[in-house]
Order: sequence, then structure tokens, then C-alpha cells
Amino acid sequence: SLDRIMSYSASLFKAAEVGQLSIFGDATGVAEELVLQPAAVDVSWRRQLGWEKELLGSYVSDHPLASRIEELSKVVSHYSGEISESMEGEKVTVAGEICAIRPYLTRAGKEMGFLSLEDLQGTIELVVFQRLWQKISSDIQLNQIVVVEGRVDGYRGETKLLVDSVDPDLAKAARAAGRKT
Repeated sequence: SLDRIMSYSASLFKAAEVGQLSIFGDATGVAEELVLQPAAVDVSWRRQLGWEKELLGSYVSDHPLASRIEELSKVVSHYSGEISESMEGEKVTVAGEICAIRPYLTRAGKEMGFLSLEDLQGTIELVVFQRLWQKISSDIQLNQIVVVEGRVDGYRGETKLLVDSVDPDLAKAARAAGRKT
């Protein structure tokens, strides 16, 4: 269907260039509606979202966390869009999907890592130091939903989270948060 969409889009732009559209938006010589055939193969909702993110750079039709908003609201103290440099040193809890994993070897030869976490408001970088990295590095995966506790670091104008803990069980974290309140 992508070829048909691209062809349709090109024909609309070409028609507009040569003035084939009226001032009321009526097209002449270009089909007004694009009808696509249903996919021959069933594709999971999650896979479709993955393609959407890959092709467009963000989720458009839905977000993988949208169906878990109730659990998130019980666990999260802040969303990525709410965290700023002015919160330096403040302890926060965020939850989201791991969208990048970057292992790092320090000058001293110690392993640590950087993760990017995407939530409903954006993305925040997570800094995972050696001790915790040794515990979690073999278990974390891309597109995994996790709950992260850490301290805000606004060093050099880039707001990051210095991670204290990573929990891949959102439901367990939500139950624990419910007991705390």
C-alpha cells in the first residue's frame, strides 16, 4: 500500500502545481479518495506502532503506554516533560518505554550505561552507574516498560536522571505505591 500512497500523494502535488485544483478544493483528474486493500497478513498492534515510530519518528495513532495510564498514574511522580534543571537533586519516579540502550566503558575500565526512556510527554536520558548496571544490563531490553527511581541532574544544561533503581514490573510497582499512600 505504501507505493499506492506515495503515488497518490505525488499526483495530488502535481495537480496542485499545474493548477488542477479549484479554489474550493475540488480535484480534476485526480481521484478524490484513496482506498487501500486490507493487509494480507495480520500484524500485531505493537508491531504497527513500532513501524509508525520508525517511519515517522513518533507515535501518532496510539502510544504503547496509553493503555496503562491508570497504573502509571499510581507510580509516577513526574513525567519527562515536567522534569527540569531547577529540580536538581530531587528524587523522582518515572515510568516509560526504553527506547535506547548505550553501554559505556569509563576511563577506569568500569561498565555503566545510558538509557533513553520515553513516556507520554517525551524522552529523558537515564544514567546508570556501575553497581546497578551490573545488576540490570543483562535483563533490560528495548521497548520494555519500566519504572525508574532516581535523582534529577541538570549538569551542563541537559536534564538527566541518575538512576537508583529500575523495575520492569509496572503492576507490582503500582501495587507497592498504593500501599504507600
